[in-house]
Order: sequence, then C-alpha cells, then structure tokens
Amino acid sequence: MHSSTCESCGKVFEHAKRERRFCSKSCSAKGTAPQRIANGGGGGGRKTGENVACEICGKVFYRKEWERKRGFGRFCGHECRRVWLGRNSVTRPCSWCGKAMTMSPFRAGIQQFCSRECYIEGGSKTAIDRWHNGRRVRVNDDGYILIYQPDHPSVYADGWMLEHRYVAEQMIGRPLETMEHVHHINSVRDDNRPENLAVLSPSEHRVITNLDYHAKLKAQLAELEAYKQRYGPLEENQE
Repeated sequence: MHSSTCESCGKVFEHAKRERRFCSKSCSAKGTAPQRIANGGGGGGRKTGENVACEICGKVFYRKEWERKRGFGRFCGHECRRVWLGRNSVTRPCSWCGKAMTMSPFRAGIQQFCSRECYIEGGSKTAIDRWHNGRRVRVNDDGYILIYQPDHPSVYADGWMLEHRYVAEQMIGRPLETMEHVHHINSVRDDNRPENLAVLSPSEHRVITNLDYHAKLKAQLAELEAYKQRYGPLEENQE
C-alpha cells in the first residue's frame, strides 16, 4: 500500500496505486476544476484544445480538439451562430410546389421540399420539369398529365385535373360535358398539343377505341406470323 496527501482536502490516505493525487472523486473534481477554468477548458483530462477567436464577435474562447477536427467551434455561442446563419442563408425553390425556402447552407444540398405534404406528393408521383399555376406538372398512374387548376369546376383531385381536358376546353371555348371524351389522335397519352386532341361523344370514342384495338391486334398477329416464318412454329409446352 502507498500513502499520499490529498491535494484538495489535505487528508492522508492509503491507496494501492503508486501515484495518486486525490483521496476521492469529489476532491479530484474540486482540485482540477480551478486549473481547467484557468486554462480555458471545461472538461476533464489533459487540455488538448486551443483558444480561438469567434468569427462573428471576435471573442476568444476555448475550442476542443475534436471540434477543430470536425470543423466545429467557429463561434463563441448560439447567438453568434444564428447571426452567421442569417448572413449566409440560402434561398431555393421547393422541388414540388416551387415555393421559396430559406435555409442554412448546411441544408442547401439536402432539403428539397418545403413541407411534409410536398415531400409525400413529390416522392410518390412522377413530376415533370414543367410548371402550371405554381406547381410542377405530374403524371398519374395511367400515363395522363395532371395540372394544378384549383378553381376549375371539374378538378380531378385536390385541385388537379387532366391536362388534355383543359386544353380541349380552351380549343372549343366552353367547358366539357361530363360524358364527352378527349381522344389523343396519335395514341400518346402525354401529347396534349391541340392538333393531337379531338372532342368526341362516348359512342364516337368507343368506335375509334375498337378500331385502334383491332389495328394493334392485327399488327401483333402479323409480327407473330413473321416470327414463325423466320424461326419456325412455336413449340407447345409439354408436361
């Protein structure tokens, strides 16, 4: 056993280690705190940081070694950090609705949406790099283009409507009837040029749809026959 005198309370105590400065943890904290404060530090252990000047107010403060390595410890407090963020804020549009967002430079490469609603819509719908009424145009599950037209009496859902019906109304100069169909002449559902659209009655649209179906079926059968002539008949699966 070894005997030592506590540097904090002066008590003589015995211990197993060869060198020990304090008799207890409380005395260790009392004895080392004044020295840490004098050196500008705040934590236990050996001082490894440095005294630096705040980038905003110029006040000198103690920066720890791990803060320096990670790029932290540039400001003396939260107030100076807020001042710096205000001076270096970045403004960019929401990737979905186009609303201007002001954010810190640290989030400029991360944040894409202004709200959770835009995050959900932008992540679940296919957006197009085209805008209408302050919102990005999007495509629904059937391949038709939707535009944001909240004041229209025949909105598709939540202020959205089918673009080809809106373009057709501008062509004929009146709102479409519920039963009227807008046909894509070239069968491309996202080609909403006025010259590619035709307003039809349900019966007229049914006739054209049937003709298109039989034309596609005939083309597929012709392609299959050409395949048979080139490679031979298709073999049936035998169990």
